[in-house]
Amino acid sequence: MRKCTFVAAAFTVAVCVLLGACAAKLVPAPVVTTPKFPDFVRPIVPPEFADSPAAARHARGWAFLESGDLRTAEREFAAALALAPAFHPAQASLGRCHTSIAPWNSRRGTSPRSSAAGTRSWR
Repeated sequence: MRKCTFVAAAFTVAVCVLLGACAAKLVPAPVVTTPKFPDFVRPIVPPEFADSPAAARHARGWAFLESGDLRTAEREFAAALALAPAFHPAQASLGRCHTSIAPWNSRRGTSPRSSAAGTRSWR
């Protein structure tokens, strides 16, 4: 009986370690000394969202946006919106991120939304 309990406990620990190794990991937010987009103004987070996980993801998104990593910033803002759909600073920041990506996509002939849908731009 003891041997069976020990094997079950060892198996449980092994499964937990393997699942923990496969879990998604957050990339550390970059430290920004000189913002890539200094004219962008960060939206003010409302007091009711001040200590929420959505506000934390929004802050991470702004760190990536200011460092110039627009794709990761876009993912962080989308994650903030998934956590709290009423969190309007993330929606505004996501729009700012899309306007930053638009000049790159216009060279290829697509807009951010149309490239996701696989259609051509409206120009």
